[in-house]
Amino acid sequence: AGRISFVIMSFYLGDRFTSATVVVLILESFYITELLISPLVGSFSDRIGRRPFLLLSPLLAAIATTGMLFVTQLFPHPNVHVINPGLVFFLLILLAERLIEGVSAGMSVPATLGYITDVSKGSERLRVRVMTAFEIVTVAGITLAIPFGGKISSVMGTRGFLVVIGIYLLSLLLIRTGMKESVSQHEMSQHHGSLLTSLAVIKHKRIFTFLPAWFSVNALVGSWTTLILIMLAYPDPAADARHPH
Repeated sequence: AGRISFVIMSFYLGDRFTSATVVVLILESFYITELLISPLVGSFSDRIGRRPFLLLSPLLAAIATTGMLFVTQLFPHPNVHVINPGLVFFLLILLAERLIEGVSAGMSVPATLGYITDVSKGSERLRVRVMTAFEIVTVAGITLAIPFGGKISSVMGTRGFLVVIGIYLLSLLLIRTGMKESVSQHEMSQHHGSLLTSLAVIKHKRIFTFLPAWFSVNALVGSWTTLILIMLAYPDPAADARHPH
């Protein structure tokens, strides 16, 4: 859902703004809040459970997507050639909605991984299998969402955000009705140290050694997907001239 939203917003902005910098700043702001909030949620979910964050995540994302749907329908063709307070306010709204989507992702991923860890206790083989499946599904979802989101954008425009909202609400319903909390009250009460103490786990040698590779791979994937979408949103004018529609 998040990647489809990313694609729809890419085409919306790419069709209206000649500045790739503006487009990229709005799109990629998502990762700022995701990066900042993920370690906090990882720690807090040990204290209050995984389920609250897994419920709040799709709800926040649905609210943010509804805001993007509303503002893009309200301003289908904003005047981007004149910088004025109205245009700045419009861009700030889109930026805020993308930041909220980032918060949603920052809640979902660590809480999900924590949940998988909880329910696979006692079986390392099961944990490896489920973690592997989680990563495969995540990568497949990101990959398939690009052409799927492009098709939705071409057919529905920004009304395609309704599809995204529907996916988020379906996720919320499934978690609400089919998932039980994986952290017991006893385990929650054990995690009463300070937040800084919880985050100190990052100093663990294995984790500290792994982080550079993890950041590099994610940066590479993020740059690649953004480049692909920018190329789609800004087609070569020379090619259009050679092959007129």
